[in-house]
Amino acid sequence: MSTTRERYLEWKNRCLLPQLPVELWAHIFSYLQINDLFSIRLVSRLFYSCINQHTSFWSSVIFNIDECSNYLVTSDLIRHLR
Repeated sequence: MSTTRERYLEWKNRCLLPQLPVELWAHIFSYLQINDLFSIRLVSRLFYSCINQHTSFWSSVIFNIDECSNYLVTSDLIRHLR
């Protein structure tokens, strides 16, 4: 019988996420809307750093104040603005 740690390591070794280059993830993420980019950053450290490091995601963003305020109210980001 395998332990939880062994099952986790086995799953991690089979996981495809880390095997894709960051550039490929950046290309995939370029099709997402801004609210989806905020959400996908919470999935993994890889996604978080990929999205934060590629300034191309943020350089062309035009924020709609209503969309931003709705998102901030429902997210943990509001704590960082205080």
